[in-house]
Amino acid sequence: MSILDCYKPILEAFNFSLTDEDALLTKMPTGTEQPTSINGRLLVMPTPSILRKGMGENLIAFHPLSESMAREATSEVQKRLQKQAKATIGHMLLQTAMGVMSVVADPKLHKKVPVKQAGFLKTLSDLDKAAETVITRLMAAALKRNKFVTVYLKSGGVINGDKMNRITTIHFPFLADLLSDEQTIYGVKLTKKQKAVAIKLFELLIPNGVDHNEYSVGSNSRVAPYFTSFVLAYHKVMTQLNANIKTYGKICDLKIHPIPLYDEDIVEQFAKVYEEVPPQRYNMGGIEEEEEVDVPWNEPVDATVKAVKASGTKAPAPTAPAKATTPGTVSADAFLAGMRNAQQPQFQPQPQFQPQPQFQPQANPWMPAMQQQPHNPYQAAIAPTMPAMPQQQGFMNPFGQQPMMPQGIGLI
Repeated sequence: MSILDCYKPILEAFNFSLTDEDALLTKMPTGTEQPTSINGRLLVMPTPSILRKGMGENLIAFHPLSESMAREATSEVQKRLQKQAKATIGHMLLQTAMGVMSVVADPKLHKKVPVKQAGFLKTLSDLDKAAETVITRLMAAALKRNKFVTVYLKSGGVINGDKMNRITTIHFPFLADLLSDEQTIYGVKLTKKQKAVAIKLFELLIPNGVDHNEYSVGSNSRVAPYFTSFVLAYHKVMTQLNANIKTYGKICDLKIHPIPLYDEDIVEQFAKVYEEVPPQRYNMGGIEEEEEVDVPWNEPVDATVKAVKASGTKAPAPTAPAKATTPGTVSADAFLAGMRNAQQPQFQPQPQFQPQPQFQPQANPWMPAMQQQPHNPYQAAIAPTMPAMPQQQGFMNPFGQQPMMPQGIGLI
């Protein structure tokens, strides 16, 4: 397995796709795809051809396995993955919860549920239309306050008594607030019966979600421990969310599909392949560890919050959501029934892919000996990134003219 073979299934699980030029596209909840950028720079796969051309100022290579153990903070590329994980997890949980509630709250739909799968109707028997509206408003309020789902990576810690160098925690803070004695949560007032049925609903969808350790994973790997713990924690929670879709997808007419997941054993390949590509800037990490920053969810959250504000305490009128065209995607209209006037944000044009001048190596007197080594498709790309060899009297630099270090490599 090559490093690209490792990256491709992971990117697919995070709702990324690739263009013919190996640039990353983000699959949006509307079913469309947008170029993936970081600080105005296009994110691309580290293929041999792209590396030979160079990153320049417009491109960033996706290479989280070049994470540096010496750096406490996560890299810009890792932060972009956190944002994507948070959006995907929240989207799937919200869609599933709303779909289940719509069936439970409408007795006319109960007869369509097979007897063998009707257990949730009894468990949530206290969930009526009023409870459905209040719980929907609570989810929107939690989204707005960054309390629906959080994805946090930290350096060092303990999980279930085991000390770890890096930890990824995926948590659902609103569940702890649901279990409190407060009747008003995030400005949404719930009766005792509504709180009780809300707790039962989310216990069905994310069992033990109130426990910080339930969807946390640590790593003591010497190769990219942040990235390793992150992909394992994401796999853990997405396995549960995929199971929900398989259970309730058809009977609740969910407009989302299970996300294709990579095998957990893929992390065992990291140490074998990470050196195929030289370290890339924006992938190695920062100097000081940072607290989790609330990231914008773009149109899903904006549309949800706007629709809830518009709806007040009344149940929104139903509309026909657009059909999902790709796995894991659905129209933003489905975030809340009755989202007639939800305004979608305008996306700024992303920088276009600009090929860089190809590196032209100098004549090498040692080339006949080097050609006897096994072929490495990345060799031509690695040469420009190697630091210049120190010059000593009486010795020749086999690379001829000193190769230049790509601008920006090192501290970020």
